[in-house]
Amino acid sequence: MSEPMPPMSYTPKAKNRSATALILILTLAAVICFLMSAALSLYRGMVQLLALLLAVSAIFVAVKYVLVTHTYSVFPGQGDVPPCFLVEQAQGRRTSLVCRIPLRGILSVEPYKGGSYSGRCYIYTATMRGGAYQILRAREAGHEFCVKLEADEDFMRLLLQKIAEAKATQTE
Repeated sequence: MSEPMPPMSYTPKAKNRSATALILILTLAAVICFLMSAALSLYRGMVQLLALLLAVSAIFVAVKYVLVTHTYSVFPGQGDVPPCFLVEQAQGRRTSLVCRIPLRGILSVEPYKGGSYSGRCYIYTATMRGGAYQILRAREAGHEFCVKLEADEDFMRLLLQKIAEAKATQTE
């Protein structure tokens, strides 16, 4: 009996100059608002609230695009577990599985052309804007959803090949 293949995985390389610049601008604006609130007496509370909102926004952008990485994997399946597409999220030392889709439930994989999505869409990208994104449309438990990815051509070719193989074994 042959050993199961190890999962194939890909971690997108973040190109986040715009995220870093936005974090810097938001933090600087929050500091300026906080310092201004010391000089104001009439609108002190509103300016401090604005400073707090700017600081929270900077933290959100930092967590979403700078401190968190996603790894896409194709799990070949073993025993009762079907072949799956997995997305793992790493933040520091903590890693958690955030997405698991059986390959036979994937309806299509296409380049992202902009616009809105029909139904729920999960975004697991590394770059804040300007990346080469793909949309993976899937159905599970009767509900359609999409997943926005950022992977290179080699991984996408491998993913499409594994989807085709899973659908071929499903029809047999």
